[in-house]
Amino acid sequence: MTADTKESMRFRGEIKRGFGRASFFLSLEYYKKAIREKVGFEPYPGTINVKVSPGVKEKVLKSSKLIKGTGKLGPIRIALGHSMGRRCAVIIPERSEHGEEIIEVIFPEEVKGIGSEIEVEVIPWEEIGSGT
Repeated sequence: MTADTKESMRFRGEIKRGFGRASFFLSLEYYKKAIREKVGFEPYPGTINVKVSPGVKEKVLKSSKLIKGTGKLGPIRIALGHSMGRRCAVIIPERSEHGEEIIEVIFPEEVKGIGSEIEVEVIPWEEIGSGT
């Protein structure tokens, strides 16, 4: 799938505790550089895991672009977003231990005190730029 959706979409989901592994992967130079090139910011090393309604993940995938894997590092899909008045991105690793109902949200800085739910708007790439 490619970034073929030209309209923004909003979703709300319940924040779930993760496995604590995202900080390792988001600290790797390969992913930091690839994410920075796609969305224009270097990710804070951690994700917010969001349990979404059925069908949301598929819609986000339609708005996503691919970051290819390398060696033992798997590919991820990434979509631009906004949440809580901040830039963010939604990432969906192709290799994940999370169920189909979980997506991950990244920010350029640590986000604290957000409660038990989060709302995210996925933005079409055309609104921000090509995201090569």
